[in-house]
Amino acid sequence: MLALANQSMKAFTTAEQVAATAVFLASDAARSISGQAIPVDGDSQNAS
Repeated sequence: MLALANQSMKAFTTAEQVAATAVFLASDAARSISGQAIPVDGDSQNAS
C-alpha cells in the first residue's frame, strides 16, 4: 500500500488509538493541556 509506505510509523491509526487519546484528553491527567491540536494520524502529516 502506497499510503502506508509513505508513513514513518508504517502502521495505520486504529479507532482504539483515537479513542484512547480522547479519553486521556478528557481525564484529570490532561488538565494542564489547553488549546492544542493533537494529531492522531500515524505521522501521515509528516510524510513526504
